[in-house]
Amino acid sequence: MPEINCRSSTPLAYFYAALLAQFCAALDRNKKREEQLAKKKWPLNPEEFRKYEEAAHKAEDHVRLLLLFLLYTGCRVSDAYGLEVRDVNLTENIPTMYLRHNSIRRLDKD
Repeated sequence: MPEINCRSSTPLAYFYAALLAQFCAALDRNKKREEQLAKKKWPLNPEEFRKYEEAAHKAEDHVRLLLLFLLYTGCRVSDAYGLEVRDVNLTENIPTMYLRHNSIRRLDKD
């Protein structure tokens, strides 16, 4: 994962930087990561992924961090927008996010 330098003083930028760093660290600890990635069906091919990644690195800090978070986690924009700190579990070997109904994100009813 690339090194993230965050020079922005906004709390949101720090939140995404910390979240992205924790996700990257947790993924690196996963022993079966390479096997899982090899079997995964990707929505973007490697060239498309690289282009989005390059574009993200040219953006402002808060935009770059959000784009990288979306790229590396596969999270949808609407889900990331409503994400709260309590929705993220980094204590397990595989990091998880819980999608909950909140004031920003409304989940569809079954």
